[in-house]
Amino acid sequence: MAAGIILKAIFIPASAKPFSRYLHYIDRPEAIDQSETQKQVTAYDVFRSYTDYMGNPEKTTGLFDAWQDRLSAKQKADMKELFQLSQEQGGLMYQLLFSFDSRWLKEVGLMDEQGVAAQAEIQSYTRSAVQQLMKEEGMEGWIWSAAMHFNTNHLHVHIALADPVPSWEEGTGRCRRNHRTGELYQRGKLKPKTLERTKAAFVNLAIGAEREQEQINRLVRERVLLEKQLHPFSMERNKPIRAAFSQLLQELPEDMRLWKYHMAAMDPYRSQIDNLSSLFFNTYLNEEYREFQRLASRLSERYARSYGETGKENTFAEHKERDVYARLGNAILAECRQVRKEARWNEQRAAACAERENRSIPYSLQDTAYSIRRWGNRLYDAAYSLLQQDTESMKNQAAYERLMREAQERDSYRR
Repeated sequence: MAAGIILKAIFIPASAKPFSRYLHYIDRPEAIDQSETQKQVTAYDVFRSYTDYMGNPEKTTGLFDAWQDRLSAKQKADMKELFQLSQEQGGLMYQLLFSFDSRWLKEVGLMDEQGVAAQAEIQSYTRSAVQQLMKEEGMEGWIWSAAMHFNTNHLHVHIALADPVPSWEEGTGRCRRNHRTGELYQRGKLKPKTLERTKAAFVNLAIGAEREQEQINRLVRERVLLEKQLHPFSMERNKPIRAAFSQLLQELPEDMRLWKYHMAAMDPYRSQIDNLSSLFFNTYLNEEYREFQRLASRLSERYARSYGETGKENTFAEHKERDVYARLGNAILAECRQVRKEARWNEQRAAACAERENRSIPYSLQDTAYSIRRWGNRLYDAAYSLLQQDTESMKNQAAYERLMREAQERDSYRR
């Protein structure tokens, strides 16, 4: 199965002679027109000629970048100056190439039957892919331009990236130090994972993977896991499920910290956990699980067609199935943990009761003595409170009588 999309990447260091293959590519007559004496170009000419080639109106839709669908002559000139500035400061130029199978473009709706490409969508998906690459590699602030080309059997998109202000401080930007020579240099290699995720950013948008993935995740979240909460296996009426759950609970190791689906300690029990999940699906979610499998298989086929994974058509579907079994398995282990904790608490409570019954003084007498002391303290507190209230009342009465006498004496004196 041919891949629907291919991504390739190289980098050109400013200090190096132009790569012969790349120079031949940009120097061929159908790409650019230049005299024999101009063929001995410098590294700066590689930067300039590349943008010239991508902007050739006979071969391309014209340059576009992160914001503009088509750069004006002034914007092209400014872009070239920024690339020149990057080269003069020792920066790198990255060249990326997306190449597409026309049949794949038609399958995902990016090309009609007459071969007319959906340019706006391809530009938008390219922007998302470049944004992903810059995020993965810490290239925020870099400049880039791109163009769609139609001068081959396969539509392809050229992308050029450069850092207008490359850092020469070790550990910042792309700057690294050669441990053997001690010299600073600009790191050119891109991580393989970066290229995978860059291509995936384009593919996911092209095949509508985000929408399909959300449907799958919602089905798992809102149906599978919610249905499991409504059917505790410890109280399950279905005898095979209850029996399988009880057996698993008895055989799990004592250390409940190991009860996580993907931990190595669960290897001997994983088949039992998966069997419980299968019983659950067959009993309560047979139709929903078939819908889950249908959605996963359809998206898996689209991924296989995009990446050309011959013989691996079910890779994505298998991954999603393992994921749903793992999520349900952890829910089962969480219930096992809860049941085991309750059982241990009941055992500790029973042991405490037995210990009290075996004491030399009957517990009932101890409890009675404690109750007498508690009520005695309460009576003492109440009596003390009443005494305090009586004392305050007596003080208030005495003060009142004294005020009355003083008032009578003042009246007698005035007479």
